[in-house]
Parts: sequence; C-alpha cells; structure tokens
Amino acid sequence: MKKLLSIALLLCLSFSLFSFAPARQPPPVAKQNVASVTFPITGQTGSKLGTLDYVIDGSSNVPSSITFYLAGTSTQVISRPFTVYPSSANTWIADDLKTTTGITAVLYHSISSWPEYAIEIISPY
Repeated sequence: MKKLLSIALLLCLSFSLFSFAPARQPPPVAKQNVASVTFPITGQTGSKLGTLDYVIDGSSNVPSSITFYLAGTSTQVISRPFTVYPSSANTWIADDLKTTTGITAVLYHSISSWPEYAIEIISPY
C-alpha cells in the first residue's frame, strides 16, 4: 500500500509540474521617437574662401535657412533658404551657393526613426 501511495503521489506531482506554464511577458511596445532638433545648428566646412562657419536656423525639425560666415568672425558670406527637396519629403536643400563659396548645395535630412539629423555639404573642398 505504501508503494502504491508513493507512486500515486509521484504521478500527481509529475502531472502538476508539467501543467505549470511559464509566465508570459507582454510583447515590447515600440516607442515613437519624440526627440526634436534644437536650432540653431552650427558647424564648419571648407570652401573656396577657406574655412567657413555655418548656422542653420529652423523650428519643429524643419530647417529654414543656412548662413555662412568667415571662420571665427561675424562677417557674413551668404545666406540661403532651405526648400523641400523634390524627391524626398524628409530632405531640404539650400543651393545657389557655388558662385560665392564653391559649395554646390547643402542637404538637410530628417528621418522620423532618427532622433537627430544628417547634413550633407556637397563641395569639392
């Protein structure tokens, strides 16, 4: 009888252990990017005039203009507006800079999955 009781107890424990399912965690929730770009954005680049400082102004992650200055001074070289690049709703272009600076164009890229931006300065310098 003791043997039968031991086997029955062992079977009951085995079945009860197998019936426990591991706790499931809820699936991860994708977080939407809420970061925004803080303007002005500043930097430096080369040009036919030497090194230039630039300042990009804008708001709400959209650039409005770029202004170039002689490096280390407040002497303005040229200022151009950004317009939406024809083939991309998330890209803006400032062009018509070549005569003054030798820079063909400046592209500003904003992608919703990025918390930041990318700036392309198209120039041989």
